[in-house]
Amino acid sequence: MSGLLTRESGGGARAEPVLVTSDQPRIVSISPIGTISRRQTYQLLINKQSGKVIIFGYFNYIHGLDEEELYLEDDRKAESKALFTLYLEARVTRVHKNGPLLAYEGLGVSTVFFDDTPDGDFSDPETFRDGILIAMGEENSVFTFDPETEIGIGDVRLRQIQAWPFEFNGELIQFGAVGNQNVSWRGKTQRNKALGWTRVFCQSTTVQAEPLPAVPPP
Repeated sequence: MSGLLTRESGGGARAEPVLVTSDQPRIVSISPIGTISRRQTYQLLINKQSGKVIIFGYFNYIHGLDEEELYLEDDRKAESKALFTLYLEARVTRVHKNGPLLAYEGLGVSTVFFDDTPDGDFSDPETFRDGILIAMGEENSVFTFDPETEIGIGDVRLRQIQAWPFEFNGELIQFGAVGNQNVSWRGKTQRNKALGWTRVFCQSTTVQAEPLPAVPPP
């Protein structure tokens, strides 16, 4: 990894940039095993009839980048200023009922974008997949919904499968690398419909898991 891990006074590790060549990007959003690599704020749309799921939002923490670097302007840290965004399409593969709780299983593909002219708007999911595609992952998720409180809790196994280096603030960086991460999230339902789209406002934390084993040479 093209970076040095240093300890700050708060005890958390962050990546400091080192000199890189044009073909050697500094990797961000990868942290020591078991520590937080990313945090996301997003909305989730689920169609209970079709089983289709759409997730869209932005990153408010990326390991290796300062918080103020994540927004076009640091005086208003909101979706319309976020430079790094998330868009995910998935489908519900199975639904279980456990007393009053509903448990969903789903599979999907997530994409991460860098947009230097952000215009994220939660009323328009498409605004979160503008700009340059910088990473892609496969997501295997389980989430539980409590109809009484309208709160959802989810666990996701994220396997990043692609990362494309790009220039950021005059430096070549790469968002993540092929490997595994665990995501936990919590959301509150804003609109719940038996037919049509249910909307949930969510926040999540991504923790670095064991990387995938190296593929032996042929």
